[in-house]
Amino acid sequence: MKINVATALTLSRFVMLPIILLLIRAGGKTCLITASIVMLASEITDILDGRVARRIGLVSEEGKLLDPLADSICHSSVFILMAGIGWIPAWATIIVVARELAVGTLRNLAAARGVALAARLSGKVKTVVYAIVQIALVVSHITADFLPSIPEVFRFINWGLGLIAIALAIFSGLDYGTHVLRRFRIKRMG
Repeated sequence: MKINVATALTLSRFVMLPIILLLIRAGGKTCLITASIVMLASEITDILDGRVARRIGLVSEEGKLLDPLADSICHSSVFILMAGIGWIPAWATIIVVARELAVGTLRNLAAARGVALAARLSGKVKTVVYAIVQIALVVSHITADFLPSIPEVFRFINWGLGLIAIALAIFSGLDYGTHVLRRFRIKRMG
């Protein structure tokens, strides 16, 4: 695999992931502030990698596979950790991870049949909401020490965002599933 600027941006998310996980797990205000900054940097690289690839003509099959894989692994890992430390319910994480595994499997099946799956709008929206939910959860734990009334506000906001994330996980999973089935039918007819 040839590493170009866009691919390096995507791969940098894999490097940032263990740092994010260690900082969240360590807890404490300084670690959580640092975790939120690294999470934001990771999300910025997610925005930039595709744009850079398209702008300078570096779109590659590897990039098309690595970007959603990085999204899936990074967001799933953070949700799993957050469930493990009691920040979110395990059932919500199970839904998110099941969606990621299902869509990853669909991508592999499609690729095996020579069908390229481009990112769907529902998946992009879901990814943005996942990022917002995860960063909001970290920020709510940062503010708990010095703004005692704020965590209740954040808890309400986090539950709302969490429910939206779960709904989007289900919707985008179904959207990918129906899209793949249609593509398979069209390929079979053609």
